[in-house]
Amino acid sequence: MRVVVSGATGFIGNALGAAHDLRGDYPTGIATRSGVLGPMQLDGLDIRDARAVDACIAQARPEIVYHCAALSTLKDPRDLQNIAEMIQTNVIGTLNILMAARRSNVKAFVFVSSDKQYGTHASLPVSDISDDTFANGGLYEMTKAWGDQLARLLAGVSDDMSIRVARLVNVHGPRDLNFSRIIPGTIKRCIDGTPARVTAGPAGAALREYIHISDVTNALLALADDALLATRPADLEVAPSGMLVPVAFNIGSPHRHTASDVVALVRKSVSETLGIETPEPDVAASPAGAFEPRDQTTDTSRLRSLLGHWEPKGIAETLPTTVGWYASAMAD
Repeated sequence: MRVVVSGATGFIGNALGAAHDLRGDYPTGIATRSGVLGPMQLDGLDIRDARAVDACIAQARPEIVYHCAALSTLKDPRDLQNIAEMIQTNVIGTLNILMAARRSNVKAFVFVSSDKQYGTHASLPVSDISDDTFANGGLYEMTKAWGDQLARLLAGVSDDMSIRVARLVNVHGPRDLNFSRIIPGTIKRCIDGTPARVTAGPAGAALREYIHISDVTNALLALADDALLATRPADLEVAPSGMLVPVAFNIGSPHRHTASDVVALVRKSVSETLGIETPEPDVAASPAGAFEPRDQTTDTSRLRSLLGHWEPKGIAETLPTTVGWYASAMAD
């Protein structure tokens, strides 16, 4: 089976390419550079360029497209050019890939979205069907919500391409090179012998869900398989009124931790796995963001219904392998 993965050099895109290769499929990656990454031939292009996206997907002739590409951070949140780049990449780029996939008669499309779009007014656990939860004012969060809604809008008017939206919680595991994230960043600091950073106050006390990359790839593969079988999920045979079809699934986890819990788990694993005793963390108070919910938990009942079995691994279970990978990578 032929597969296209946008954002192929990223943490999740790379894992998806490897997972499809293990299945015996033929993954092609869309990235900002051309070349080869593991089993994937990379087509270097800017997803804001509709013609380039069209040409790539038309040439690859995939049955499945995963859209993972996104800008998640602003270099300067006050710079209008940076703001425009994020909107154009995360919204217009999403539309370009959706439309190119439809024009190339792609059978299944999976948009990799985020639980970060759920805002301060969401009732816990947040539902993947209700639209009254979108109240997050951060730019990244808003652009992910817009892309999410574009995918669900097209799902409501498309009878030939089956669309699924995956709203991921905090993903962790080997090969995540974004050291601004708490787990890889803390592992790096521990190995370097510098104090980990712990946020005190409301932001540090907030509960977040964490899920291992292997569980995420399994869930995304299952959504793609489901999309190949039916235009709409089995529990939504009759679409509700309106154009936004609820084809979204929370890819959540029962493993919920505060930031200080995560740092403590990482320090313990580094000590037990590598024999490195780490200095006490630096503690800095930080208020919760204006649009950031204190706690965030997701309702995964629809995902459990689809999979029949959903027991994602916990951080403590997977950290030894993750810590070992980073130790090896940092030694090279």
